[in-house]
Amino acid sequence: FISSDGYIVTAAHLAAPTADEVLHDINLQYLAADAVIVGNCDAADQTCIDAYTTQNQQDYLLHITLLQETTTITVFTQNMTTADQALPGELKSSSPTGQRDTAVIKVSTTNAPVLLMGDSSTVQDSDPISIIGYPDTAFTSSNLQGTLIPTLTTGTVTAHKTGGGGNYSGLANGVSVLQTDATSTAGNSGGPAIDSNGKVIGIVSYGAQSSTNTG
Repeated sequence: FISSDGYIVTAAHLAAPTADEVLHDINLQYLAADAVIVGNCDAADQTCIDAYTTQNQQDYLLHITLLQETTTITVFTQNMTTADQALPGELKSSSPTGQRDTAVIKVSTTNAPVLLMGDSSTVQDSDPISIIGYPDTAFTSSNLQGTLIPTLTTGTVTAHKTGGGGNYSGLANGVSVLQTDATSTAGNSGGPAIDSNGKVIGIVSYGAQSSTNTG
């Protein structure tokens, strides 16, 4: 939570893209297909027309469906004991694919516990850093309370780098990234990275596949 009235920041790859972003990507696919196919069928060539229709019909139906699409998100907090206590969330914004891996969610609540924002531009290499999340390795219980127990890992900032490139499509070239040796595994995504004063200096986006100690 970044505000007491229910605004949450997390990773975009968890919160899902907005319907508009999905439509944008699909429209680009349509345009690419049309550029290749449209104009190549003679009006009397029913075989060609049928082949074109078959190839694109499902895509266009999906396009129409997505015009009515909304993103549904369910939010759980630590004090919940049953699934029916979950809060419905609204995705307010999500970074476009290939830009920044951040999303903002809003839930209807008051007096939410808030983490204060720090200033990531002041962070230096070797500064202490802590990560809070819910990695799979901590799921020792099948009940809801068991899965809502957070895990805290600590380490240091090991480098300042920029995102982008073929390996991490969720981050555009030039996006500032803090690298850390604090353990980051599946389930840590979207969790806060905090400094020694307990202020947020980033959110967990990804960990290196080759090591759980590079996030």
